[in-house]
Amino acid sequence: MTPEELSNLVSTSVRASLAEAGVPVPDEIIDQAELARRLGVTVKTIRNHSRRIPSIRIGSAVRYNWSDVVKVWKKGGK
Repeated sequence: MTPEELSNLVSTSVRASLAEAGVPVPDEIIDQAELARRLGVTVKTIRNHSRRIPSIRIGSAVRYNWSDVVKVWKKGGK
């Protein structure tokens, strides 16, 4: 299984779990590596600032709703 296939599988699983729990499903869920790539920073930087970045946690998996991250970024991280 390629990393992309694994990422898609996890995304699908997270969406299903959220839907089952009655939680609104975000529009685009991404992982730390993809968030770092889109922001032009390292994964370590994402981890260092994790308290300021809105995230979805299921077990040990951390995922991000891209539109929520953009909203917080536009507000200056508040």
